Amino acid sequence: MPAMLEFSLQLEKPLHVPLYTGDIVRGIFLHIVRKIDPALSFKLHEEQTPKPYATTPLYFKSKGKFAKGYVVDHTYPVSFTIKLLTDDLVERILENIPECFHLTIISTSAYVMNIGFDSISYDELIDAEPKERFRIVFKTPTYFSQLGSKYHSLYPDPIKLFTNLFTLWNLYSSNDLYRDINSDDLVLWLRKNVGIVEHTLRTVYVETRERKLVGFKGWATYEAPLGDEMNKIIQTLSRFGEYSNVGGYRTAGFGVMHYIPKQET
Repeated sequence: MPAMLEFSLQLEKPLHVPLYTGDIVRGIFLHIVRKIDPALSFKLHEEQTPKPYATTPLYFKSKGKFAKGYVVDHTYPVSFTIKLLTDDLVERILENIPECFHLTIISTSAYVMNIGFDSISYDELIDAEPKERFRIVFKTPTYFSQLGSKYHSLYPDPIKLFTNLFTLWNLYSSNDLYRDINSDDLVLWLRKNVGIVEHTLRTVYVETRERKLVGFKGWATYEAPLGDEMNKIIQTLSRFGEYSNVGGYRTAGFGVMHYIPKQET
C-alpha cells in the first residue's frame, strides 16, 4: 500500500536552510525511524537496492535569501512529505509515531502540529484507464542514471521513465499482475509506441549535502496508442510515481512527479 505522510510543523524561531533541503527531510525521516527501530533505520540507510521510501524537500515561506540558502519565516507553517511503498513500513510508522511531537531541524526546534495521511492500494492503482495523451509534471529536479556513463540523463525519455518506475513497482508492489511482463518487452513497446509530443523543461543545478547534482524540472506530454494492455500499465506506473518519486536521489526529494490525465490538462 503506497502511502504519503504530510508533516505540518511550526518553527520555534527563524531557520537558515540551504538552497536544497531534500537531504534535511531524509535525515528527519531516518531519525524518526531510528527512534522506532534502530535496526530498520540502519537497513534503510545502508541497503543498496532502491529504497522503499521517498521524500519531498521542505516547503516554506522565505523571509530572505543569503548566498547559500534561505531564511525561513517561522510565523508560517513548514511542511514536507514522506512517501512509503510497503505495508510493513507504513504500519511500523503509523503504529509508533505520536500525533504531535517536537523535532529538530538543523539547530531549531519545531513542533509537529499535524500529520496528514493519504494512501492507495496497489490493486486500485492497477485500475488505471488507458489514455492516448497524458502529462507528467516533474516538480523537483530529476535525473536518470546511465549504465557505463558518469553522466546522467537529463530528459524524461519514456524508456528511462517507465523502466525506472517498473523496477520500483516490481520490488515493492503487493500485486503480482505485472511480474510476468518481461522488461525487454516493455522497452520494445515503449520505443515503438510512446513519445513526447510537447514539453517545457529546464535544467537545475543543485548542491546537496553529498555532492553537486544536475536535474531537469518542468513537464512533458506523452502519447501512446489506445487498445493495448501496455497503455494501461504505463498509466498505472504514472500514478504510482506520485507515491514513489522517480530517478536518482529520490530518497532526498528528487524526482517528485505529478500525473495529469488528458482531460485535466
